[in-house]
Amino acid sequence: MQQNKLSLLSAIFININIMIGAGIFVNTTQLINTVGVLGSFSYLIGGALMLPLILAIAYLLRLFPSGGFYTFGAQINDSVGFFSAWSYFVGKLASAVVMVFTGSTLLCALVPALSTTQPVVLSAIIFVIFGLLNLLNARTGSNIQFLFFIAKLVPVVMVIVSGWFYVTPEALLSASRVWVAIPASLPFVVFAIAGFEAACSLSSRIENAEKNAPRAVLGSFALVMILYSLYQVSAYVFAQLHGQTLTDYRDFFTIVASRLDGVIFALPQWQFLFYVAVILSTLGAAYGVLFSNVWNLHILAQKDHFIGANTIKNYNRYGIPFWCVVAEVMVCLIYLATCLGDYVSLQRVGATGCVLGYLISVLALCYLKVKDNLSVSWVLVGGAVGSCLLLSFLCVTSLFTGSIVAFSVYVALVGVGLASMQLKKRLA
Repeated sequence: MQQNKLSLLSAIFININIMIGAGIFVNTTQLINTVGVLGSFSYLIGGALMLPLILAIAYLLRLFPSGGFYTFGAQINDSVGFFSAWSYFVGKLASAVVMVFTGSTLLCALVPALSTTQPVVLSAIIFVIFGLLNLLNARTGSNIQFLFFIAKLVPVVMVIVSGWFYVTPEALLSASRVWVAIPASLPFVVFAIAGFEAACSLSSRIENAEKNAPRAVLGSFALVMILYSLYQVSAYVFAQLHGQTLTDYRDFFTIVASRLDGVIFALPQWQFLFYVAVILSTLGAAYGVLFSNVWNLHILAQKDHFIGANTIKNYNRYGIPFWCVVAEVMVCLIYLATCLGDYVSLQRVGATGCVLGYLISVLALCYLKVKDNLSVSWVLVGGAVGSCLLLSFLCVTSLFTGSIVAFSVYVALVGVGLASMQLKKRLA
């Protein structure tokens, strides 16, 4: 199995690949219109608010290098560990559905041959393809992640580099600063940052996990924060050159394309490139979620926590748990069939699943701090709890807006898992 282990660099690529999804592109005009030039500052504030949580997760990974959300929660008891990993598993897949559906919608609009195809149908096909790809060995999967990473990074760097040709101190000093709107911008920022925890799911597959898993979390987070901040400044500069209010992130791509018109190739090709970048970003992030999240289910099967665990935990010849991958695809198809592309509600469900995993992990750290007198400071623990409470507040308030279908499906899936766990205990 050692040949299927992931290097530190591969783990960082996977984390970044999940973090840089649709959020950075979709947020572009939203942040420009909401907070002006402070969009990059919103990313820094969001990162600072989440930093104690990220440091706490990194600390837990040093304590339990082969762990993940189950192992963290299991420090309290097995049932808490099961709930943490299972609720994260089914919730995170809702985020993957959001990403694939967004990419499918753009594909149907961009490719004439797909113009009559329903995005939901195309999304289902993509999930089946991703499932088949995830049945290959871990190193092959990491190479696919790297290709997605390079494809999505090119336009981001292009915007950063070309935008800074137009940046002047006078333009930044005279730029609009809507300080009062920064709190309203934070939910968008948090959604764009989510994904740093992928190394928790993959920790058992990372070489020298005790050192490399925490490094993957911290390294990917730092790199993404730098990219996001530089990108948003450049985006604001391009918007100011346009001189008109932007209504959609696609408007921003048109502006950038017009500035690059004639450089290497013409305007239509530049616009096409940026749309392809969004598609690859969303699909690449979704693939990364499926690639890493499968191990949350696998560890529950290894612990024999539900009916059929002995079959589900078995590997194929590439060292991948076949039935865990099948279960992932089935859950995604359930979300697609019941929610019919309601990506706003699915986005909230995805955030809820992540926050539950974060919160239980931090509570486990508090428990260990009291029980074993860990060397970690109470300042860090308190900051991590504060980050989780903030994220929980954002999730709870958002659940009361819009459709409850996606949340109902999520609750039902969590309930099925808990019922299976209880039934297994009774039969044992």
